[in-house]
Amino acid sequence: RILAATQAKLMMACRVFGALAFGLLGSTAQAARASAASVEQTGVRQATTQAGRQRRVSVRPEGRLRGGADFGSNASTGVVIDAGSSGSRVYVFRWEPSDPAGTIVELASLRIKPGVSKHARLGGAAAAAQSLLPLLEFARAQPGVQPAETQVHFMATAGMRLIEPALQRDVLAAVEQLLIDSPFLAARPGARARVLSGEEEALYDWLSVNAALRLLGGDPERTASVTDLGGASTQLAFATLPEHVPHEVALARFGHAHVLGVSRLGLGMNEALANMLSGPSQAAMGSCLARGARATSAHGVELEGTGDYDGCRTAIRAFIEQYEARRHAGARAPPTMPSNGQWPLYLFDNFPKGAAILLNATDVPTEQALTLAQLEELGRAVCAVPEDAIRFQRPLGTAQERSPCFLGAYMVELLHGLYGFPLSPPPGSQVGVLKFVAELNGFSMNWPLGAMVFEAVYAPAAGVACA
Repeated sequence: RILAATQAKLMMACRVFGALAFGLLGSTAQAARASAASVEQTGVRQATTQAGRQRRVSVRPEGRLRGGADFGSNASTGVVIDAGSSGSRVYVFRWEPSDPAGTIVELASLRIKPGVSKHARLGGAAAAAQSLLPLLEFARAQPGVQPAETQVHFMATAGMRLIEPALQRDVLAAVEQLLIDSPFLAARPGARARVLSGEEEALYDWLSVNAALRLLGGDPERTASVTDLGGASTQLAFATLPEHVPHEVALARFGHAHVLGVSRLGLGMNEALANMLSGPSQAAMGSCLARGARATSAHGVELEGTGDYDGCRTAIRAFIEQYEARRHAGARAPPTMPSNGQWPLYLFDNFPKGAAILLNATDVPTEQALTLAQLEELGRAVCAVPEDAIRFQRPLGTAQERSPCFLGAYMVELLHGLYGFPLSPPPGSQVGVLKFVAELNGFSMNWPLGAMVFEAVYAPAAGVACA
C-alpha cells in the first residue's frame, strides 16, 4: 500500500509556478527578520517572539561541504517544514546536484510553538497557515538561499493525523496556497503540503540516519536501524530481506536496500500518558507516580504515587497489549526487530530527551550510548526517588519531566516488550546497544533530512523531474 501510494504521487506531472509577490504580515515578519539577522552562524540559542511563542534557532556554518570545500555555483537548496504535534520547525538544506546524498548539509533550522494542529483547532485553517510565515521568512533570510530556485515542502505528522479530516483538508489547502503565493519555487504536486503516513515518517527516519552516516547506496546489511518516539506516535525502520517479512507487508526500496517502516499512532509519549490517565489503566497509574505524589485522573480517580517501577511497567504492558489487540484484530503481533544484525540502533526525538531526564542532565546529549539494562537501571532509580526529593536541573515543564518514573518504564517497555530489543548485548557485540542521538554528524536527527534526501535523490530517479 505504501509503495502504491508513493508510486501514484511520483507519477504526477511536475509543474513549476513562477514566484509571486509575497505579502508578509508586518509585525510577525519583522520579528522573524530581526531574529534571523541576529543569530550567530554557529551554536544554538533560545529566544521568544513578540507573540510569546518559544523559538529554538540553530544555524550552522554556511556554504561548506564536509571536509571544508566550498559548494559550487550550481548547488541546490531545499526547505522542509516539519509540522509536529507540539511545534513546527523549518530546516534549510544544501547539496551538490551531482551527489545529493553524499554532499547534503543542514544549514539552519528554526522551531516555533505551538504546532499547526493547535493553531487550526483554535483559529481555523487560515490561522494555521499564517503561523508558518516566520519559518518561511527565516528560510528566505539564510545566506545563499535563492527563493526562486528553492523548493519548500510542508509535511505534517501525528498531530495533524489526529484532527478531523475536513479541517485537515482545509489546512493543507491553505498551506499549499501560501507556498504557491510565496517567492519560493513550487514543489511538485503532491509534495507541497501533505500529511505523512506513519510508515512514510518511519522510512524518512531511516533515510535520515543513514544519510547522516553516509551509508546510503552501500551494502544494505551495513545500514543502521532507527526508532523514534514522538508526542503522538512511535516509528521503527530497518533494512531487511523481502523473504523475512510477510507477503502482505509492503517494503520500500532505496537503491539495493529493502526497508520496512512501521508506525503506531497513539503510542507516542504524550498520547500514551494522557490515554493511560483517562482510560482503563488509570487506577494502576499510581505506580508510575513518585512516592508521595498525588494526582487526579481525567475521570476523577484519586491517585497516590508509589514509585513502583515493576508495577508501572505492568500497567504500561497491559495498555500496549490492549492497543495491539485493537490494531491486529484481537491477536498481538510479534515484536518487530531487525533480524539481520543492523546494530547499534539509533533512537531520536523523545528518546534522547528522555535519557537526558533520567540522567539528570542539564542539556540533551548529542549522543548517548546505553543498553536497555542500563536504561532500566536508570528508570528504577528515578522511580525510587520520593516526590518531595525530585530536583531536576531543568524546569519541570513537559509531561515527561513531570512524570520521570513513567518515562523510564515506558521507554523500556516499548523497546523491550513491544519491539523485542534485548536487555543486554552479548559480550563483544553491538547487538542491543542503543544510541540516543539528538544530533549526528552535524545534522539534527529527525525525519526531515530523510524527506529532503528522498526529494533530491529518489524522486528524480523515479522519473519525477521539474522542468
